[in-house]
Amino acid sequence: MLKERINNGQLFAWIMLFELGNAIIMNLGEEAKQTAWLAILIAMIAGVGTFALIYFPLFRLYPNHTFTKYTQIILGKYIGWPLGLFYLIYFTYISGRDLLDFGTLTSTISFDQTPVFMINGIMIIALVYGLRKGVEVYVRAAEIFFGLFMFVFILGFLLLIVSGQMDRDNLRPVFDDGIQPIIQAVPFVYTFPFAEMIAFTMFLPFLQNAKAVVKVGLVSILCSGILLSIIALLNVATLGVFQTQTAVFPLIETIGEINIGEFMQRLDSLVVLLLVVTSFFKIGTFFLAAILAASELFHVKNYGKLALPIGIIILLSSVMMATNYIEHIEEGMQVVTKYFQFPMQTGIPFLILCIAIIRKHFDRNAKQEQEQND
Repeated sequence: MLKERINNGQLFAWIMLFELGNAIIMNLGEEAKQTAWLAILIAMIAGVGTFALIYFPLFRLYPNHTFTKYTQIILGKYIGWPLGLFYLIYFTYISGRDLLDFGTLTSTISFDQTPVFMINGIMIIALVYGLRKGVEVYVRAAEIFFGLFMFVFILGFLLLIVSGQMDRDNLRPVFDDGIQPIIQAVPFVYTFPFAEMIAFTMFLPFLQNAKAVVKVGLVSILCSGILLSIIALLNVATLGVFQTQTAVFPLIETIGEINIGEFMQRLDSLVVLLLVVTSFFKIGTFFLAAILAASELFHVKNYGKLALPIGIIILLSSVMMATNYIEHIEEGMQVVTKYFQFPMQTGIPFLILCIAIIRKHFDRNAKQEQEQND
């Protein structure tokens, strides 16, 4: 399974598309109002810390194993295997949530007569086809689509500036309600999308250059955080605080404000194009993590065979987890973040790291004592 290899450029493009994912259309840091951009940057720093201080040290201790594998090594079979199964469920569930985000937006903006299930089904079919080809093929596609994403993003940014729709006064005052709203906004933004890097603990053993993991990972998180912060600035500067907070998809309305000479307008399709590209890799990354976890837990050598059954589960869960999109968002902010995301992304990995370090320490001491006795 680990014969496939990923280079640094591919990993950078993959992480960027993953981190941006469906976060580009969400109103990240909405509690912070006009300082949402600052809340995103603070959450980004927290995400950098989690990757550098938890995920990377675990990888360094077990460079040839994925998260679900070294969890069993550290905790033992009877604790590690059920925990690995729990992460398999987690990866599958989050992939389904992201698929629902994608299907709802696409249906709302471009295909209002098409059922969300059909849109989600097309995405799953594309992902099943791509993931059956293997990790290496999937990541090569990330390199190509990352270039497309940056071209469309820069084009939209320039058109928004030229259209003259932005007003800097919408960004003032910076600390109108003090620092408390920023602090309230950070936890959710941290868990979505920055701490979702937990998924990449399943892929780090595929890297050609393991020494560059921390550098590529940190640069990718920083770049994606800066881009998300810029998007938050553009939304507030164009729409104002109130309209940004009440909009379901703020970026859609922001791009919709572009009007150059009554000729170039209604460019909502640009956002849909960006969303299709980033969602393919956001949904697919959790999808692939679930496939690899299932492959290791149930000893399936050809993990590609698991793409279809897990894909069907993700598709069905995406339309069954909430009765409407508002309930889906509220569930994500009030329940999933506090009781599901944070423990799975930070609490449990930190605990595993502590146990791994303690075990390594005692194993080293035992080895030294044995050598002295010999």
